[in-house]
Amino acid sequence: MRNGHRRHEFFLESMTLNTPGGHSVHFECRSWVYPIAKTGCDRAFFANKSYLPGDTPAGLIELRREELASLRGDGTGERKEWERIYDYDRYNDLGDPDRGQAHARPVLGGSKAHPYPRRGRTGRHPSKQDPMTESRQGFIDLSVYVPPDDRFSPNKMSDFILESVKAILHFVVPEVKSLFNGNHGNFESFDQIIRLYEEERRTSDSENWVIERLQPLLPKELFDVAVRASKANHLKFPLPQVITENERAWKDDVEFAREMLSGTNPVVIQLLKTFPPGNTSCITASHVERNLDGLTVDTAMRERRLFVLDHHDYLMPYLTRINSQHGVFTYASRTLLFLKDDGTLKPVAIELSLPGDGREVGEVSQVFVPARYGTDRALWELAKAHVSANDSGHHQLISHW
Repeated sequence: MRNGHRRHEFFLESMTLNTPGGHSVHFECRSWVYPIAKTGCDRAFFANKSYLPGDTPAGLIELRREELASLRGDGTGERKEWERIYDYDRYNDLGDPDRGQAHARPVLGGSKAHPYPRRGRTGRHPSKQDPMTESRQGFIDLSVYVPPDDRFSPNKMSDFILESVKAILHFVVPEVKSLFNGNHGNFESFDQIIRLYEEERRTSDSENWVIERLQPLLPKELFDVAVRASKANHLKFPLPQVITENERAWKDDVEFAREMLSGTNPVVIQLLKTFPPGNTSCITASHVERNLDGLTVDTAMRERRLFVLDHHDYLMPYLTRINSQHGVFTYASRTLLFLKDDGTLKPVAIELSLPGDGREVGEVSQVFVPARYGTDRALWELAKAHVSANDSGHHQLISHW
């Protein structure tokens, strides 16, 4: 396929080749085809039929080899918008030292000992202040290379930008309000949280203050979106579906486990193969057997019905540093989950741990179990909140990044 236009690309949905013998071959393409004046080569599309390497028809072997070479690249050059190359590089674009030393960041990955993480290679010129760091076009750079078929459509990009601006404002505005009001923005009740989702209200002075200060930092198209969103009162997030009918639905133990499994970080949940879960764990059989539907721990493990969400070992070395910050506190956690007969999971025990003093006192741990009333219920809800915080942190800093 060749695009002979001088400037414009087109999106090829599909094509069908009809042969003189009455045969037809259908090609599902769904790909952008850029002008040959830019790409310097024709595009090859293949019919939707898979072959093992040894069974590939002879006529396709060289075409497949050329296609693979065009996708891999050779690690040189700066990527252009019409290229389809999937090449990888170190994380050397996290900082912007040309804006000052305070904006410099270390280069991550690339060594033999630590080759990862990796990112899509763009090949932009090095920064002036640090030749090991890639330069940037601006404070918020939307020109980072992404292969054409993987980019957002214009409509989706607009939605993405709008949601990003909303997220920025929802993070910044409460901080600004706390500065104006002289408090730390703490919530005194769950009703205050629910009121964040109220739809009918005017744009606040603090939101206008934030938007004004975003103007010199954002590209014009981003700033225009922020202004339109503010005027249209789009800055409120919709009420989460899980609490549209019951504001306390999130407190249910089954819902807690469902969100854990269907959310952003389910692959950390593992089958429990040893009990207790870890050399330092204080969880005992008496903690969990009251919630195993009549089974013993051994039977539940043998039937593959006990699982563990373990946020303990990797987090423990950092707790002292984290908890020394003002207004911040977290635990390392282990959560045991039981697979019920109806196929749902329910939490049966949560262990929260802190490091000891390193000399006489080892780890300090406490085990919490499901409760329905009083102080025990309140402590159980707090324990679940800490588990959710650990799970979110693992997703953002490890699984996602």
